[in-house]
Amino acid sequence: MFPTNKVATIGYNKQFLYDDQKITHDIELPQEGVGYNHGKFECIKGQWYYTDFPEKNGKGSYIKMEQLKEYELPIGSIVRFGSYLFEI
Repeated sequence: MFPTNKVATIGYNKQFLYDDQKITHDIELPQEGVGYNHGKFECIKGQWYYTDFPEKNGKGSYIKMEQLKEYELPIGSIVRFGSYLFEI
């Protein structure tokens, strides 16, 4: 788990170019179904949030089988990226 007040970005590759900018992710998930620049986890004052990044290829993030853009994650939430599962 990440320390509080930390942001952790997620993507297909650890590093890649996006609109001519070098992007480095904290969490690399090299699998089909995971976007190159997929999203981020963020902890603010002990509460976890997930934000989906817009994708040109149409991939998204799902919680409780619903596609999302931003979501507050209560303890016990499970977030899926491809076949990867993260439990908060």
